[in-house]
Amino acid sequence: MIRYGIFDVDGTLLDSMGVWHQASVRLLEKHGVTIPQGLDETLEVLSLRGGSEYLSRHLLPQLTPEQVREQIDQQLREEYRLRIPLKEGVRQQLERLHRQGTRMIIATAGIDQCARDALTRLEILPFFEGMVNCADVGADKNSPQVFLEAARRLGAAPHEAVVFEDAPHAIRTAQKAGFPVIGIPDCWAMARRQDVAELCGELYLPHWSQLEELERRMFP
Repeated sequence: MIRYGIFDVDGTLLDSMGVWHQASVRLLEKHGVTIPQGLDETLEVLSLRGGSEYLSRHLLPQLTPEQVREQIDQQLREEYRLRIPLKEGVRQQLERLHRQGTRMIIATAGIDQCARDALTRLEILPFFEGMVNCADVGADKNSPQVFLEAARRLGAAPHEAVVFEDAPHAIRTAQKAGFPVIGIPDCWAMARRQDVAELCGELYLPHWSQLEELERRMFP
């Protein structure tokens, strides 16, 4: 049984990664900036704050990082509030984990209010005991601080708390800090699925519907 779970939001619980890509692209196109090759790979390892600073410094020098963030925020808020769906199978597994007594918390690099709006609309926010944002700890997921703080709030040691993640850099970070990590593939990042599978090994979860079987096998 999984006693403690730490859950990423975008690409793990929500099918939202495409919206983030589109928001950055639309902002750059609005200001007449050619989309550089590899932009997605650059931004995916950064928090919203870090991504806004990168875009301001390298591609949109006429905007401050705060202005970049606000313009991205404006694009994202309506999508989260009204449209972004859960990934298939998430609700059933969260309901099952909740019934069996698993204590759960969110650890995200995204926008708190956007995540809350989507998880409230989708009626899964009550399953979680709280939310820790990278902004709360002053570091993105290249640092373990957001995972360590989430575990602290649950009263769990790293080896007791299972992290659910879709991003290879975040998976590596959590593993190095001693967390078992269940890797979730994301349809917007097909090229990195192999990385996630290799990093997580037997804890790779091809589809949420397979979590109960994986849990029985790996967390008896």
